[in-house]
Amino acid sequence: MLARDFARYFAAGLLQLAFDFAIFTTLLFYYQDARVANFVSRLVCAIAGFWLQRAVFQAGNGIKREQALRFILLWCISTAIGALCLQWILLNYGTRESVIAKLFLEAVLAISNFFAMRHWVFRGNDQTGSTK
Repeated sequence: MLARDFARYFAAGLLQLAFDFAIFTTLLFYYQDARVANFVSRLVCAIAGFWLQRAVFQAGNGIKREQALRFILLWCISTAIGALCLQWILLNYGTRESVIAKLFLEAVLAISNFFAMRHWVFRGNDQTGSTK
């Protein structure tokens, strides 16, 4: 079950990452502010990602308020961590390095978010963290 969930999460995540990266690099090129570029790109992808990840974790029909609130909280934490790291890299190393760092940072955040979504955001009704 874990391997199947991760494979589906990974496939959906690659699609989100490609879209996120395209938005981020475009905004960074024009505005040179990694915090804004990261926030906007992650926000756009979060909206689509919520529905994609609900399908991955088979979270049931209809949007559950608790799931949406937990997803938003996780997204806010991940986005804050990412934005601060990327802005620091941009200021200390430059645009090229911040673009490269974006890919690595998103990979680290994706792995931690997989477990948070599986065991907290879209957890099953049995409260053990498993999905149905």
